[in-house]
Amino acid sequence: RKALGEEHPDTAEALGNLGMLRLGQEKYREAEQLFLKARDAYQKAGDAQKAATMLNNLAYLHQEEGKNAQAEKEYRQCLEARERALRPEHPDIGVSCSNLATALAGDSAQGDEAERLLQRALKIAQAMGPDNPDVGYALNNLAFLNQKRGDAAKAEPLYRDSLRIWEKCFG
Repeated sequence: RKALGEEHPDTAEALGNLGMLRLGQEKYREAEQLFLKARDAYQKAGDAQKAATMLNNLAYLHQEEGKNAQAEKEYRQCLEARERALRPEHPDIGVSCSNLATALAGDSAQGDEAERLLQRALKIAQAMGPDNPDVGYALNNLAFLNQKRGDAAKAEPLYRDSLRIWEKCFG
């Protein structure tokens, strides 16, 4: 901060990293403030992608706290920012789709939107190869959505496919 200033991208990086540490320590208020400062610094520096990552971190934090409406709003903002900044098939857009879908999965009224988002995330992940770990994550999230909908027959093969991919990737 002293050498570079509050709004320098390197300062923002340090703030975001410290925010992740505080999130892991369940120091949510402190993590939130750090993510907000990092987001603001990235926005002022014109780095939309990293500002979107801080929005994603804020959304995850709020989801952990059970503030689902706030998390949904931030995940939507993150996805919109990434859609403006990145090509449509970029892996980060797939991650944003998946994250937003997990926030929507608990609301039966939004289940169809969650499924569309997860199908989009799966398509993006599959473009990186059928056994890419992101394919496993997308399949796992689709399985979870079907489980939440009470459809174990649809969920189980998706969970099994996800497990097969992860075992292949990670042992």
